[in-house]
Amino acid sequence: MNQSFDIEKITVETFSPAVARRIIEIAYNEYPEQLDRLQQRHILQWVIGENHELVVVKPITANEKENNSPIIGFIHLSLHEGKMWFSMAIERKYQRRGIGTALLNYAKQKTNELHGWIIPDDSLKKPDGTPYYSPKKFYLKNGFELTDNFMPLRGKRIVVQEIVWRKPSP
Repeated sequence: MNQSFDIEKITVETFSPAVARRIIEIAYNEYPEQLDRLQQRHILQWVIGENHELVVVKPITANEKENNSPIIGFIHLSLHEGKMWFSMAIERKYQRRGIGTALLNYAKQKTNELHGWIIPDDSLKKPDGTPYYSPKKFYLKNGFELTDNFMPLRGKRIVVQEIVWRKPSP
């Protein structure tokens, strides 16, 4: 069954504690358990902070007037020191449906270069005990390159690797 999805920018007017809780829940469930949990104040900063943008994905329901569909994924964009950075997560049962690619394409329209961090390690676990698989292949398929820039996370036994996408020359 093909299902359609809607990409929506979260603004001060559309932000709510429920939106923040859902973003936190998705990140918590999809990232390795060793990572620090996002806080509602972080999500609020993504919405009201200068040089930040938060975009969510919702399934389109049969009744468009009931816009109560749950958030199933997000991408956060942040301009920092002249570079556009992103973080992203999609709820597990909605992965492999083109949603992540659609969110990346949204972000690619806004910049000539897009930076992110991935965890290249496949030996980690998610909070529910299921394996965490590095999204490295997904990002390579979407035109990103792996850099030689690795960074250990403070107080964690996790190393992240920078990835970058550059708009092709005309």
